[in-house]
Amino acid sequence: MSWSAPPGGTTLAGNLITPVLVKPPEGDQDMQVYPYAPIKTRSAATRLELGKVLARGATYRFEVATVVDEGRISTAASSATVVMGTASDKGPLP
Repeated sequence: MSWSAPPGGTTLAGNLITPVLVKPPEGDQDMQVYPYAPIKTRSAATRLELGKVLARGATYRFEVATVVDEGRISTAASSATVVMGTASDKGPLP
């Protein structure tokens, strides 16, 4: 997953990426859903590999917030829904 860095000279401490499960993979009746927890990136990273963390075939949307050095956190932006393990999980976060 990738996204664009904010414009301007803002010094970032990182990003908070929260995967939100919209629909489990088809045929997976045993999938357990845990409370959503954000994944914090280092500094101004704009890419995060989620292929080994999220369920293949499941539908997710992502909440992305930016953390600046002063400790402030932006309002989270939401992505469109994405089915992991398909061509739809290759593009940038809208």
